[in-house]
Amino acid sequence: MKCQSGIGQIYTRVISGQFYSQDLLETVRHGLIGGGMAPKPAHDLIESYSDVVPLEDWQDIATAVLAAATHGYKSDEGGEETRKKP
Repeated sequence: MKCQSGIGQIYTRVISGQFYSQDLLETVRHGLIGGGMAPKPAHDLIESYSDVVPLEDWQDIATAVLAAATHGYKSDEGGEETRKKP
């Protein structure tokens, strides 16, 4: 557990602006993996862009990933809401 916190605590830090950079990068990496990317390419992508993309952009993406994970999201295909199944 790289962020040493649960999803709720990470979400709170991200939306309040009191995040660690690792909160953002790990959230986006897990979002890529959850979206179907293999772990190694997801890791490599984050490593490649972690120093060139401003933290504000990472925060926007991480917020979207966390919102989808906790509240569900609308699918582009068919428009039905999708929720993570236990």
